[in-house]
Amino acid sequence: MNKNVKTSITLVDELMVDITGSLIPGFLFLVILFICVFLPLAIFSDFSLIVLLKSKIPSGFFWVFLVIVLILAYVVGHIYYRVDIKEPDEAAIKRQITEIISNAQHHYFDNNNSFIDYVNHQLHDIIISMNDTCMNVPQFGCWYRGRECDPNQYAASSDHNSASHIYWCFCKSCNLAVGYLERGIDIPESILLGILFPEEVYRVERERHPTAPFNACNVDFGVSFYELNEDIKRIWIEEYKNRLSKTHKIGKMPIVDEATLWIATYMCILEAQIEIGCISIKDCSFPYTYYYKYLLSRNIINILDEVRWNSRDSRSKNIINEYKTQMQLFVPEKYAIINKNESHVRMSSSTWHMAKVSIWIALGMTLFSIVLTPFACIHGNEWGLSTTPYHGILAIALPLSVIWFCWFAQKRIAKFIHYQRNREIFHAICAYDQCRDIITHRRHLQSTSRANR
Repeated sequence: MNKNVKTSITLVDELMVDITGSLIPGFLFLVILFICVFLPLAIFSDFSLIVLLKSKIPSGFFWVFLVIVLILAYVVGHIYYRVDIKEPDEAAIKRQITEIISNAQHHYFDNNNSFIDYVNHQLHDIIISMNDTCMNVPQFGCWYRGRECDPNQYAASSDHNSASHIYWCFCKSCNLAVGYLERGIDIPESILLGILFPEEVYRVERERHPTAPFNACNVDFGVSFYELNEDIKRIWIEEYKNRLSKTHKIGKMPIVDEATLWIATYMCILEAQIEIGCISIKDCSFPYTYYYKYLLSRNIINILDEVRWNSRDSRSKNIINEYKTQMQLFVPEKYAIINKNESHVRMSSSTWHMAKVSIWIALGMTLFSIVLTPFACIHGNEWGLSTTPYHGILAIALPLSVIWFCWFAQKRIAKFIHYQRNREIFHAICAYDQCRDIITHRRHLQSTSRANR
């Protein structure tokens, strides 16, 4: 197929994805307005759709009406389409973190020993699995052999940026932890903190030796909880430790033992990192600080080089946008899958926001119908209306049904939108990684062409 034809098809596909992404939420919003606003008002005013349908409608009115509805749907939907995705994503992350904490509480039955055994088993399984994956990553495996760092191998990689140093700190922490497990010794807290927050190990190491070049072989992994970033300590205490120590369900014992709380917090934070990619709704900047652990836990190592946002100092979204821009400029024929995924995420987000606004509108109409029904039934004859209690019940039931539908839609969207965003990152990285040589070649040709001109 001709290259120009391929590009045209891609552009049409992108346009259709964007149009439908705005049109669907907008059309749903108009339908909801019709159900929860127009119909209750029509009921109270004795307006009959049957009479309207039987009346003489001008020729072509249906098509004009359809075009107007589609235009309105697109305009309204586009407003929701451009709203920030972070709010529904935060709702999804909050739900998943709550599930992780609730699952830990569910396994605690006022028995410290059995619970600690369960937590240790979970932690050890994750750490061993992550260490095995690290050893399969070339740039990690070459930096240490067995349990010892190989300085000669690392010297060849001394020009790596801070992202690579943080990866090394993480994998070395896992490697040291496995060494303790094999000797039957409890993993020290400093090693566990190195697994959870390797970026903090790197930061503390740079603060201890500000003038010396970073040498991974000399890292002592002696970071303590009190040296961690204040935001991390706040999240640790407020969003995990304190929540684990409380329960609102009758009959379920809260975790109150201090030592047990700490080990449970280790497990919950590590599970959040590998399942969600972040540890708090306040720390969930797209595309997520701990996304590399999400990939490592699934043994996806071939694209790890492209994940360069593993610390809070990185402007992570800029990196992903850079990948997308380069794909769009130099490999537009391959960009469609990235645009399609992003549009699916935006459509889900806009539907979530549409449902949120619709709930408030429906609540207002429900209260309006509840207040108006007795007056309409009592004074209907005076006002020239034939409103009965059945009309009032129907006028109340319509917005209530909209509230239920929108609540259900929000709940379902919050269940999978974070997964969709993770998939969006994965597809963007994979596409960029596969097309990197093509991008480099076409950029070179473009530069040569400009130089010749």
